[in-house]
Amino acid sequence: MADPIRVLVVDDSALYRETIIRLLGTEPDIQVVGTARNGQEAITQAIRLRPDVITLDVEMPIMNGLTALATIMQQAPSRVIMLSSLTSHGTRETVNALYLGALDFIAKPASREHLSELGEQLILKIRAVMQARLIARRFLSEAWDKPKTAIREEAADRLVVIGASTGGPAALEELLSQIDGSMAAAILVVQHMPKGFTASLAHRLNRVCSLKVEESQAAVTLNRGRIYLARGGTHLVVDSKGMASSVDGPNRHGVKPAVDITLESGVMHYGASTTAVILTGMGRDGTAGSAQVKQAGGRVLAQDEASSIIFGMPRSVIEAGLVKRGRSLSNIAGVLNGLHKEVQMGGDN
Repeated sequence: MADPIRVLVVDDSALYRETIIRLLGTEPDIQVVGTARNGQEAITQAIRLRPDVITLDVEMPIMNGLTALATIMQQAPSRVIMLSSLTSHGTRETVNALYLGALDFIAKPASREHLSELGEQLILKIRAVMQARLIARRFLSEAWDKPKTAIREEAADRLVVIGASTGGPAALEELLSQIDGSMAAAILVVQHMPKGFTASLAHRLNRVCSLKVEESQAAVTLNRGRIYLARGGTHLVVDSKGMASSVDGPNRHGVKPAVDITLESGVMHYGASTTAVILTGMGRDGTAGSAQVKQAGGRVLAQDEASSIIFGMPRSVIEAGLVKRGRSLSNIAGVLNGLHKEVQMGGDN
């Protein structure tokens, strides 16, 4: 029998610590090996215990979760899941944590009646992040507030759909920061993320990109040289007129937004002028949509294993025969930057 997953629980609330310990204690493959009440204690316990996974509260006294996370990833790297409030400050700090090395996060429930749901999510995420590899982050702070390239407001005749899950925010930052101002396509980004967090992600990406990044709205015309991020808790769909809308609907692959839904709607309008880019993440979301892109004569690109936190989504695309190999993020950026030079888009080779 495999050794249990060793977890360190960090939260300033005794109620949350006790609840998490109780809920995780029902799982035979998970063992809570320690607790901490603030960031300073978290660093000490992480170095001493070397846990497999740390659940880390964002907002704590003495030292907050973000400050503790930066030190932990330097001195005792671990798979970290952040616990965040839904305040504007909490969502912003949680998105920043994903760039500092946290692999995932959970929004804290608004009431005690929903604490059991926290445990269910946490158990699933703890098991999921055990599949992840710890990769050193490349920080882009020197590129923040990058000037925006002036682009004429005109409807795009080409579409790029980028899908990502675990590890996606850091991959998106590295990829999109390399896209130049001559991009002729509209770019739709689908990052698996719940309601309330994508506005903060769009704000951060906008600061490192030459192209304008905005969170998707009710309905918007897709213009060339613009990046539209799917709003958390909604699906981003493209209609027959080339308008993109955030719509409600059932989860697909257990998530909303889902990459497949955006790809399948986008290729119906753009056909062979569609490019699918599948980045790091667990599961198969993006494979069915990429298959439709390939069938329509469009192009499919997938991130390589070396740069993926979790190679699930890209591996699924490769194993489906939709691409021959994975690519580095810089390679993918080069392909996307070349789209404006192409007369006819073909399949990946």
